[in-house]
Amino acid sequence: MYQKIFNTLGKEYLEIKNLFLNKELILAYEKLTEYENQGENKNYIYFLKALIWIIQKKNQKALEFFKKFTYEDISLLISKDEYFEILGTIYLEEKKYLEAAKYLQEALNINKTNINAKFNLGIIYIHLKDYKNAYKIFSELKEYNIKNENLKDSIEKNIIALEKVMN
Repeated sequence: MYQKIFNTLGKEYLEIKNLFLNKELILAYEKLTEYENQGENKNYIYFLKALIWIIQKKNQKALEFFKKFTYEDISLLISKDEYFEILGTIYLEEKKYLEAAKYLQEALNINKTNINAKFNLGIIYIHLKDYKNAYKIFSELKEYNIKNENLKDSIEKNIIALEKVMN
């Protein structure tokens, strides 16, 4: 995702891109603040700052920045389903399952094949003890051509665990 974002932003964000790729997030954040003070597109800067907070597992800080822009403000950087997927994932990590489900479902309404949104929605159903819907989601995901072996393993393990719980 980062590659796409920085390719869209262009050469003026090359230094920020390199800091991101080298995991020098504090320096990237400081540089973004400089860009902000120079009058660069604040919505892009807020989005990039939100990503830094997400990477650092500071979800409340990330949400503060997400409140400063709408999808339309950053629509050149990510797709609409990715936008809702990110928000849903943040709320999932914060254990705000109903809020997370709302955003993940919105992502799936836009793109029914968003694997991450679907997987995370399955996890939410497990937390909510809605095992039937969780099983349905993981069974659907099993049919996808998923290349990530860790994700495939996780899907299979969830299916096996759900079968035990439901029987």
